Amino acid sequence: MQPRCCRYFLFSTLLIQSVVIVWLVRDMLTASSTSNSNHDNSLLDAKAVFEQKGQLTVRDLQVIEDPNTREELTDSSPATTEKRDSSSQKNSDSPPSHAPSSSQKTSSSEQPSSSNKNSSYWLTESETMLEKIQRPSRTLSNFESAGNNIMITIRTTRKFHQKRLPYMYDTWLNKVNGSNVFLVTDAEDEEYQEKSRQLGIHYKIISCGKDYSRWSLCCKSGEEMALMHRPENKQYSWFCHLDDDIYIILKNLVNLLSKFDPLKEPIYMGRAGTHWKKPFKLSKKQKMLEPQNVHPFHFAVGGMYCLSRAMLDKVKPWLGNGETMGDTCNKLLQPEDVAVGATVELLAKERLSRTKLFHPHGLILSRFVNPRTLKDQIGFAYGCGQLCAYKGYKNNAIKVPNARFPFSEDPSRFKSLHCHLFPDSALCK
Repeated sequence: MQPRCCRYFLFSTLLIQSVVIVWLVRDMLTASSTSNSNHDNSLLDAKAVFEQKGQLTVRDLQVIEDPNTREELTDSSPATTEKRDSSSQKNSDSPPSHAPSSSQKTSSSEQPSSSNKNSSYWLTESETMLEKIQRPSRTLSNFESAGNNIMITIRTTRKFHQKRLPYMYDTWLNKVNGSNVFLVTDAEDEEYQEKSRQLGIHYKIISCGKDYSRWSLCCKSGEEMALMHRPENKQYSWFCHLDDDIYIILKNLVNLLSKFDPLKEPIYMGRAGTHWKKPFKLSKKQKMLEPQNVHPFHFAVGGMYCLSRAMLDKVKPWLGNGETMGDTCNKLLQPEDVAVGATVELLAKERLSRTKLFHPHGLILSRFVNPRTLKDQIGFAYGCGQLCAYKGYKNNAIKVPNARFPFSEDPSRFKSLHCHLFPDSALCK
């Protein structure tokens, strides 16, 4: 039999433990109640805005999320992390910790936007996800429905003509109105001048230098934007820049752009070049902005991005032509994609509207692009070239179901993708 003092000690210990457990359970229940209350309030706020205006604009919502995929949409999962490699100034997404298995649920960002029409939602002012916007598409004219109001510029250089241009000219450039495409390069090339003429593509030679220096690339991008300001191009209300290693599905691009009024809404659209919760910071040595006006900002990865005419008008003082944009990049001490983001957010006081339907260079394409949703995406990067051994992944490229061509014949995967999308094309027979 235990002494009385020991029994008292055991009884006191059990009593203290019981009190602690009750206290912890109460706190957990309180936190859960608060979280549910905050979520309900956000839902009410979103619905109130929608009922009042009849639609939700980019300014109203900065993101509309599906509660069932909140983790994915807020970029907290490894598969959606996007990083900026400051040492090489290349844009990249962080790879997930493991490759997704076929049994895993498809990421909501890989689904077509129509899949979220009836989902519940809430507003968060810290983010933007264009394909999650619950707003109807505008009624488009036949001219707009065909994408004829979208100027597509492709920036390249003479030394990459034979290496990259064939994959574009043999595939998606055959499926668009060539008169809306401007190939911006730095030298004559009889072969591609003739191919451009046959497809109606504008072959533009600019004098910004043939190197890959910061100023030269920024100058080329500025000259691309300057095309929008020419009187003969006033029919265009959207400007979309592409690198020479990009495949786009124009129909899907038109569908996404149709949600906005490009003459009234200043839209800067692209895939975020950094993790959304870790925006980019300018160097303290930059000479463009006063220190009190410098704060973290987002920018779109340079491989592909779009600006509405309303946005182009706002950034024209800094990005209006080659020389102006070159000087802006030099003062900011940044390459052209970061300079565009800094100009939009820090100078024009607007914001990046991000999309995950763009898959530019810097991604581990085999992991970030779900093969089952290729037809729902907008743009893909060339799968080889400089990225063949990207982050240790050899032959880095999108995976195409039942690919028509082996990797040895189609390292970019553009031809196989094209046959997947357009099986009746001459290339696929």
